[in-house]
Amino acid sequence: MNQDFIYRKFRDYYSRVEVKAPSQIEQREFGVGKDKKIDSRHLMFKSQDKLNFYLRSAVPFYISYSAAYYEFPDARPMPNKHWLGSDLVFDLDTTDLDLSCDHPHDMVCKKCMRQITIECSRLVNQFLRKDFGFKKDKMRVVFSGNRGFHVHVFDDEVFDLSQEARREIVDYITAEGLKVTRRGEGKQVLGPKVGSSGWGGRIALVLQDSIENSANAKEFVRKTGIGMSRTISKIFKNKQNSLEALSTGVWSKAQLTEENWDGLVLEVARKLRVNLDRNVTADMARLMRLPGSLHGGTGLVACEIKDVRSFDAFSDPVVFGDETVATIGKKDMQFTLKGKDFEIEKEHKINLPEYAAVYAACKDLVNIIE
Repeated sequence: MNQDFIYRKFRDYYSRVEVKAPSQIEQREFGVGKDKKIDSRHLMFKSQDKLNFYLRSAVPFYISYSAAYYEFPDARPMPNKHWLGSDLVFDLDTTDLDLSCDHPHDMVCKKCMRQITIECSRLVNQFLRKDFGFKKDKMRVVFSGNRGFHVHVFDDEVFDLSQEARREIVDYITAEGLKVTRRGEGKQVLGPKVGSSGWGGRIALVLQDSIENSANAKEFVRKTGIGMSRTISKIFKNKQNSLEALSTGVWSKAQLTEENWDGLVLEVARKLRVNLDRNVTADMARLMRLPGSLHGGTGLVACEIKDVRSFDAFSDPVVFGDETVATIGKKDMQFTLKGKDFEIEKEHKINLPEYAAVYAACKDLVNIIE
């Protein structure tokens, strides 16, 4: 019953919208699914019209397209497609965050989305734009329709990057193997100055601000969440020297060892790095959710986002109406959509607005009564 209901609602949606085709659609591979996110792949469409005809006739519950461009996107096995290049893509999902939320793995809450939004904003503004220099008009941020965001970079500079080069980009963003100190003359320890580029300058600035604006080591630990008590105590015993060290790049002025600094740098980097799915970026054949399509696990639309900070993942991707739908709860669960809180109770009847009924049916929280 639920699948029939979802199918009808998805069919209604695709019959009234025109899903925009990705650039160079004729060189993209597509994958579709109903029971799974991808039941079959190696599909190709020569135009936006043909893509939309397929959506209206087949009504897939999921549809994704390749970050890669191919000469023959529908060929198989993969080598026969003749890879031409790939966009650079990043996948940010709430499941990659270390959060102490008390809801099931497949659900999301405002706390989850708030944190993944911060991660996405940090990735785009601090790393992709500032450190790598990608232009805003060469990037696209897409809400996945469920638990996070996909970021696409389609700059010519990334088109033919190797898998190893893509891994190195992820290593940088996630601070993998990060080291910013080096040996100087004698026992000197040198590090970046405030104002230096990249990770070094970012860490020096955060340390400077945190030290300046903390009266003592305890306040520093409380504000930053960094619990390296011995190292922090030494810094505050020599507070002015520590600030001078960060300003001049001669970090040994703080009377800390290279090992002390390296440990502190890693702790700061853990707070500033972006948590993302490393395998997605390295996979040059990855299929990503098609913007404008519906997500079969939520009934929400995957949508391109202009301003991540103002995006409301519980309202903006809702595309169904308010018509009342009768349901019976399959499990006890709460969720929020369009500013309204809904509470499902097992084996209890509840009338839901259509948009909430589609969401609850996709999440298998209710049975539809018809």
